[in-house]
Amino acid sequence: MEARVTANTAVQNLVNTPLNMKTVIDSVFINNLSGVAVRVQLEDDFTQDVSAAVSPNPIARSAFPFDQTVPANSTFNADVNSLQGRSEQGCVALGNLGAICDSIQATCSIFIYFHFE
Repeated sequence: MEARVTANTAVQNLVNTPLNMKTVIDSVFINNLSGVAVRVQLEDDFTQDVSAAVSPNPIARSAFPFDQTVPANSTFNADVNSLQGRSEQGCVALGNLGAICDSIQATCSIFIYFHFE
């Protein structure tokens, strides 16, 4: 599956991970046609399940499984092999996956390709 957003300083929703599943990111493609470098982070917002032996009142958490600065007028592409080097589990999300950037750039597009497990 594919999801796409443009660079923004507010989190832009990409994927809502179904309950009891995880989103596995297969590849990331960033096309930055703007005149400035853009830092792109993928943010995973999730709440642990009470059954996972956490407190009876679990709290929301955020993790950043991907962080990349893309120079002005350039592209960035990472496939599943290069994404797996970023953490032991590869590049995964347990909750809502969004993109957040250090600037608003309508000409910087962020594409992710993913599947659920």
